[in-house]
Amino acid sequence: MTVELVNSGKSKGETSIDLGIRQELLSRWCSEFNANSTGSFSGNGRPNLTLRQK
Repeated sequence: MTVELVNSGKSKGETSIDLGIRQELLSRWCSEFNANSTGSFSGNGRPNLTLRQK
């Protein structure tokens, strides 16, 4: 959704201020999304560690 705001015409500067994130981070997200929209951000965040991994 964040990248879609920029792709719809809202500036990266304005979007980053609205979201409270650095513009560099937003630029990286946009680059990753535009390079591979179906495979970008495919993870599940930080997975919980198993007892063995802890």
